[in-house]
Amino acid sequence: MALFDTTSLKTAISKHGGFARGNKYTVTISKPKKLSIIPEDLQLMCETVSLPTRSAATNELSMYGPVQSFPYRFTFTEASLSFYVTEDFEIKKVFDAWQEIIIDPVSGDLGYFDDYKCSIIIKKYSSGEGVSIGEDYSVKLIDAWPSIIGEIALGHSLGGDVLRLPVTFQFRKWEEGTSGTPATRSPNPADRMTG
Repeated sequence: MALFDTTSLKTAISKHGGFARGNKYTVTISKPKKLSIIPEDLQLMCETVSLPTRSAATNELSMYGPVQSFPYRFTFTEASLSFYVTEDFEIKKVFDAWQEIIIDPVSGDLGYFDDYKCSIIIKKYSSGEGVSIGEDYSVKLIDAWPSIIGEIALGHSLGGDVLRLPVTFQFRKWEEGTSGTPATRSPNPADRMTG
């Protein structure tokens, strides 16, 4: 049994480039077919984003003993993004127009999925502490579309607070897409398990 000591902890952390920081990232949203424009500065206005969840759906089986769960497919939750709102409300208008392609607000007709789906690429970059500055990890959300455009709170007591727009995306699945692994970073341990 290994004993804990701070020197070993520091060495282990340094070996992997230090602790990961969450403030260096980009979010790129592709333009759906029917949407006239996705502003170029949209990715700059993305205040927060989370790397998505993937879980294994299971069925329970009981044979002569305790119940055991067995996986049968991956399930994916929705992705939540938050955007800064500028005085012209351009980002809000873009997402409103996008949802109107999904469901026509007058007729209630549903749009064609191929017309409003997109892909979203989330890239996390290294902080430069002991590793090459570059992309550490990225995921691509496939067949994504905005299901919820959240509320924007207004109020006299908010003063100089910057307004934010929460947007929730549904997507079919996500794929890991890291490229250009820095030479000083260890490869993904899961890659050694395949084959």
